Amino acid sequence: MIVPVPIGRLWEIAREWGITVVWYPSEHYPRGFFCETTDGPYIFLNPAIRKSTMRYRCTFAHELCHYQAGVCPGLEAKDEARAMRWAYDLVLPDRWLIPRLHWEPWRIAEEADVYQHWVEAKLKLMSAGRTYRTIAFRS
Repeated sequence: MIVPVPIGRLWEIAREWGITVVWYPSEHYPRGFFCETTDGPYIFLNPAIRKSTMRYRCTFAHELCHYQAGVCPGLEAKDEARAMRWAYDLVLPDRWLIPRLHWEPWRIAEEADVYQHWVEAKLKLMSAGRTYRTIAFRS
């Protein structure tokens, strides 16, 4: 398996962007949560996500992309959708995905260790010509 964005890279991105990542004290919290504070941006992660690398990768990427997209959760549905589009681009970069376009979505998802519906959403965006983000992102 050739995962395009290892979980370790997500931790590097969080450090590069100045985001503090904190593990919730128990599994009785949401999978992940992003917020801006006077001390800077924070991501809170549920320790249960470590049981599945797919859930870990997708949750962490999604929360990172709330920061990148400039939207906080709980606002409007369009803001959540915007963060999701950024997350698809983060974990399924075009340079990795294009050589695999002849694969079935389930196989791409398995190789990338992401949810199949993320692959399907990214492919739909690509077919509509709406992928344009390279994840160098904001500094």
